[in-house]
Amino acid sequence: MGDLFPALSADHPEVTELESLCLRCRENGTTRLLLTKIPFYREVVVMSFCCDHCGWQNSELQPAATVQPTGVRCELSVRTRQDLNRQVVKTRDAVVTVPDVELEIPARTQEGSVTTVEGLLQRAVQGLEASLADCAEEARAGKLSDFVGRLRDLLQLRRQFRLVLDDPSGNSFVENPQAPEADPCMVVQRYQRTAQQDAALGIAESSSSVQDDDVRDDVLGFATNCSECQAPCETRMKLTQ
Repeated sequence: MGDLFPALSADHPEVTELESLCLRCRENGTTRLLLTKIPFYREVVVMSFCCDHCGWQNSELQPAATVQPTGVRCELSVRTRQDLNRQVVKTRDAVVTVPDVELEIPARTQEGSVTTVEGLLQRAVQGLEASLADCAEEARAGKLSDFVGRLRDLLQLRRQFRLVLDDPSGNSFVENPQAPEADPCMVVQRYQRTAQQDAALGIAESSSSVQDDDVRDDVLGFATNCSECQAPCETRMKLTQ
């Protein structure tokens, strides 16, 4: 088993390959793992899966660190092509918004990724275009088409816009080309999480004051992923005698 799981090194990146089950066709595919460092950020684990049988591919990113003591909110003013090319680390707990066009990508609707500002918008366009192709309602299709056009205008920099990346886990990141100096185009804020955000991250402290009878009456819910298709879902638990 020693050869199957060789040690990963952040100083000398080495890709580890593992044979793993494809959740689409149930044949064996290949998962690749890479531990690497992102400048002025931290270590991350980049994972990709490919199945040679059905062609299914998937990739995601996980910070090689625990949840940070505070959440982080990055607000970037996108004005130039260089801003579109900024590197972005987005965890699955992050919410991405573009207030100028009322675009929001909710938390846990996408896996974590290493991309760019342009890549985030292109992925949103691709998702909307897929929905547009399946839309049979003419009025809704027209609204989707108009919205896609507004996003394409942003990609062409026909107008300046703001991009906000808000991550309660504190593990998301937008590149600062001026680092370690301050970035005149971006505001980064650290904030204390709410109790609800701690609960969503699975780090809420249990209260010793809760009585056993009260717990038995409660239905506990927590966010997780479907074991079959990996889509976000909710698991519910209830204590019984």
